[in-house]
Amino acid sequence: MTLKWLVASFAAGFLLASCAPTHNLNIPTHEVQTFELVDKRPQGDKDTSYGRLDGKWAISKFGDGSFTPDRLALLKSLLDDAYGQELKGKRIEVTRLRTLVYLYPRNNLGEMINEAHGLQIYPGIPDPRKDWWIFEIAASVDGKTYARNIAKETPETKFCASCYQDVRSMVVLEALNEFVDGFGKNAGLKK
Repeated sequence: MTLKWLVASFAAGFLLASCAPTHNLNIPTHEVQTFELVDKRPQGDKDTSYGRLDGKWAISKFGDGSFTPDRLALLKSLLDDAYGQELKGKRIEVTRLRTLVYLYPRNNLGEMINEAHGLQIYPGIPDPRKDWWIFEIAASVDGKTYARNIAKETPETKFCASCYQDVRSMVVLEALNEFVDGFGKNAGLKK
């Protein structure tokens, strides 16, 4: 091991361990009783991890404890808003719901960390010089499965906690609505 690698690994571990954010989303949800949404995701989709995903991507993964309200409750609420009557009495199985964050390394330390660990850019990110949130979502209804990876650019905000909260909320809402539209079309549902 080189000194450069040791320093980069220590710095990355220290920085990432000290920030375990909770994303408070300004998105209302409502109780849905007309259909069942079943969580069939693997445990790894529910956990938070930093710096490496699937052994090679320079990315962080925010799990269930990172979001308020819960992403599944939000997805169920959005599905109800769009297709409530069409989904009445049905069972929707969610087999993937991962929220990934790619932050462009803004300094030599970030680049050294990625280089030292052999990390690559996640596929589907159009411009690796920007920050991205990636949503990997898959769900099925009536034997029809719909899966999508959606990348949304996260614009930089100045040091304003409520501004960043609004940006996060907008990005999550856009991605989930995009998935809901495609899910409905794939299942032949009408709004």
